[in-house]
Amino acid sequence: MRLKFTAISVLILFSAICESSAVAQTIAWRVPTYGASPSVAGLGQQSLVFDASDNPYLFVYTSDSNGGGIRLTHYRAVDGSAAWQKDISVIAPSSSSLGSIYPTAALTTTADDAVVATTNYGAGHLYAEVARYRGTDGSELWRAGEYPQKDLAYAAIATDSTANIIAAGASGIVNITVISGHVAKFNNNDGSLAWSVDIGAGSCVPGAVANLQFSTAAIDKNGDALVAGFATQNQNTGLVFCVAKLSGVDGALLWAYGYTPSGSHPSANDLPSMAIDLQGNPIIGNAYTLPNTSPYFNFALVKLSGATGVPLWSEDPVVMGGSNVASASIIADASGNIVLSSGGGTRKYSSGDGHHLWPQDSAIGGAPAIDSLGNILLVQNASHDSTGPKMNFLALNGADGSQLWSNSFALGGFNYWDALAVAVDRSGHFAAAQTQSSLCCIGKQSLILKAQGTTGAIDWHTNDRVLGPSTATLLEPGPYISRTSALTPDDGIVSTGFSYNPDSVSDYSRQILVVKRSARDGHLMWSSTASLGSDGCRPSALVVDGNGDVIVVGNCFSEPRTIKLRGTDGKQLWVGSAQSSCAYAVASSVAIDAANDVYATGWCQQPNGLLTVKYASATGTPLWTQITDSSYSSHSQNLVAVDATGGVLIGGVIDPSGNGSALASSLSVKKLHAGDGSLVWSRRIDRPANGYDELGVMAVYPNGDLVISGSENGTTSNTLSARLNSSDGSVKWMTHDPAAVSPVAMMLDPAGDVLLAGGRSLWKYGGSDGSIGWALTSAPSADGFSDSFNDVTLDHSGNVVATGQCRVGGIRPFCVASVNDATGLQNWRLIGVDPGKYTVGIGVLVAKDGGILVSTNYAVPDTSPMSLLRITGPFADGIFAAGFEP
Repeated sequence: MRLKFTAISVLILFSAICESSAVAQTIAWRVPTYGASPSVAGLGQQSLVFDASDNPYLFVYTSDSNGGGIRLTHYRAVDGSAAWQKDISVIAPSSSSLGSIYPTAALTTTADDAVVATTNYGAGHLYAEVARYRGTDGSELWRAGEYPQKDLAYAAIATDSTANIIAAGASGIVNITVISGHVAKFNNNDGSLAWSVDIGAGSCVPGAVANLQFSTAAIDKNGDALVAGFATQNQNTGLVFCVAKLSGVDGALLWAYGYTPSGSHPSANDLPSMAIDLQGNPIIGNAYTLPNTSPYFNFALVKLSGATGVPLWSEDPVVMGGSNVASASIIADASGNIVLSSGGGTRKYSSGDGHHLWPQDSAIGGAPAIDSLGNILLVQNASHDSTGPKMNFLALNGADGSQLWSNSFALGGFNYWDALAVAVDRSGHFAAAQTQSSLCCIGKQSLILKAQGTTGAIDWHTNDRVLGPSTATLLEPGPYISRTSALTPDDGIVSTGFSYNPDSVSDYSRQILVVKRSARDGHLMWSSTASLGSDGCRPSALVVDGNGDVIVVGNCFSEPRTIKLRGTDGKQLWVGSAQSSCAYAVASSVAIDAANDVYATGWCQQPNGLLTVKYASATGTPLWTQITDSSYSSHSQNLVAVDATGGVLIGGVIDPSGNGSALASSLSVKKLHAGDGSLVWSRRIDRPANGYDELGVMAVYPNGDLVISGSENGTTSNTLSARLNSSDGSVKWMTHDPAAVSPVAMMLDPAGDVLLAGGRSLWKYGGSDGSIGWALTSAPSADGFSDSFNDVTLDHSGNVVATGQCRVGGIRPFCVASVNDATGLQNWRLIGVDPGKYTVGIGVLVAKDGGILVSTNYAVPDTSPMSLLRITGPFADGIFAAGFEP
């Protein structure tokens, strides 16, 4: 029986308001799948720390047109691989009295978990939050904040002996001149707020003081909080550095002290730094400038009593090598003595009275850390060297400042970088990090390495272009590309695309990249760049086998590649590159059988034909290779599937002339024996009029029947779909739909009916006879733009879910919609709006728990980063605005 034909405009599907629902649909999360957007912008003051197991955490500031965010990565100490990575959405205002255009953030750890304080911007206000992330997988354990009407910004974070968290920054109203220092304490177990206080600038320097903001925090042995920052006085009276101590029990202010640098009308040159000695006495380092004065840049070092806040000693200005120090870092050793290091050198001060402990200063400076032996590790950038740019590592004897060893790491084509960060673990190893770029101000990435503290020998190094490249493209179903995302048995989602080598962004430097994220919260589980020994590589298809391992096929210029990665950690297990006697070959589709053996199909030239290779699951050894037909490959991808009877089904197009003239092309479908690749049957599908046919998609029924769909381009253009018998390839039914659409996605519903998506149509065929069930088609708008469908699936309730792109009020956002499988009527829809961008939904999958995962991409080929977002119910009419939600 033929099903009733129902035509519904896609403009209604994607744009009409759903009258039956008043509950807004929610976006659970959205992440850049590869960290491709945003790109790395710089390091913060508290960017690099070790957890209790000596695994390093690194966060970097990121930026894009939406404002940016924080990228947090947990690295494994043993080899530098990423245990997980999270892009945390943080949007900064274009300007604010509470900070720069970059968001403020700070990082610490409690046991193996990460605790991050961030400042976000939304609805005209700054608001601050603290979140704790599980060390094993990056899942969010809790998120907490203070949400008063006034604005808050966190810039520093510390933990006490019971792992409770102190966050410090500023409070006030965006873009006004009067703000206060702000400190809050959160309980470690659940993030509940213990106390929160504002400290006015007048607490540090009574009188005409305009504002105060804290930028560093520490906790003494009694659990009390020490915070430091700077206050800017009004009436043009200059700068005051402010230090305050608060009770860890209730936040009561115990004392506050303000230090005014020497000279007239000083202004801040950098954020203050702070160290604590064994008795809980704070030492503050302050960089400042003196207008119309030489030297212009200066640095002051001040030590205060932790009990009373009175000054114990100071050095202002700090002079080293005959010149005033402009900016420096300070750190305390195990005895409470202070090490100051700057571009001009390194000096050690006595904790007691501030006298210099070394016979002379070391001429070597950099970002400092102190190891368990009391020796000083320095990391510095060297750009003016005949061997090229590099990062240097040096160790100074803590007793006398003499040099113990040095080493370096070549930076290759990276000529630009931001600040360095360094940390030491309990075993005497150190980690160093920086952000870098081969071109000034663009394409930045972060580099982290781990080295031995006794010799400087480098254990490993990695960068987040490997983890999340600044330039990457993901692929989803298209006319010539098979599916490149899939769900995994452990509730993950894997996707493949390509990235570029760090120092070259060109087709020649493309590398195949695979990333796995949690389908529940989007955190990075692993990422892997394929080691193929070739450049110019690009993936074509991806599949997950019964063990959860990932198989990707792709091509490195003229050579096909089949890659197997371990599903648990992304380790490359094997690479297959069989192309028989082909002078030129391409792999375009991949499938697996019940034994997890792999079948890769593509095409071959010289000799011409459809190329199919079977690989052993365990080793990647080619078990057989078949070249069939005389193929004509320019118009179509080639597809492969495996049925339940042990047959391998392949499809493509052939040149019916047999002589390579390619005046026309026909669809060709074959069934091969899985055991040896021998032919079971062959079916060629021609239209009466010569033309160019293209194969778009195919799917296999449980009984082994095959359904295919593609396009016919001759005297007339049609969409061709057919169901073929499993046993002999005979045609059970065939349709020639006059709508000239190139299908890019296919799904079989539980009744065996066929769902197709492509171009401006989404439609359903009866599986038994090919009759039309319903069709949704978009008419071109006045400017010729039509809405489009790119992928289709079924949710757990049996409803059809599709994604693509639509036109709304002159913009072209991605869209997601649910329709009733039986009638084609809309259940709900979502329109995603990214201001200033054309976005397109390119893939949709349904997670185990029913959450809908949608891949989106900016509508610019090959240069566009892709995001993964999750939609959660109730599924009703809703809008996802501005790319990120607070």
